[in-house]
Amino acid sequence: MSPTKPTKTKPPATQAQPTPLEPVEPVEPVADPAAAPPAADRSDVAEPGPSLDQLSLEQALIDLEIANARVIDLTARLNQSGDELLRLRAELAQAKGLRGQFDGLGDSAVRALRLVRRRGRALARRVLGR
Repeated sequence: MSPTKPTKTKPPATQAQPTPLEPVEPVEPVADPAAAPPAADRSDVAEPGPSLDQLSLEQALIDLEIANARVIDLTARLNQSGDELLRLRAELAQAKGLRGQFDGLGDSAVRALRLVRRRGRALARRVLGR
C-alpha cells in the first residue's frame, strides 16, 4: 500500500472589488503641540497657579541661599581651626623650649624643681585650707 497524500486545491483567484469611496468632510489641520501659541492667544487663558518654571526658579534660589550659608559657616569654622592650630603650635614651641632648659640642668636640678613645686602646692593647700 502506498500512502496517498491528500492534495490541497487552491480556491479560484478572485479579484478584489474596489469599494466605492465615501465622501469625507474636510478636517482642520492639527497644530504642533510643541509649538507655543501666539502671545495674543494666551492672554485669555488663566493659569491655576505658578508655573513649573517659576517653582523651579524659586527652589533654585532657596538652594543657593542654603549653599551660601553653609559656605560661610564652613569658612568661619576653618578660620577658627587655623587660629587654634597657630595657638597650639606656639604652645608646643614654648614647651619644647622649656624642656630644652631642663635638659641642660641635669637630673639633680630637675629633682630640685619638682621638690619646690610639691612644697609650693602643699603650702598653697595649707593657706587656702583645702
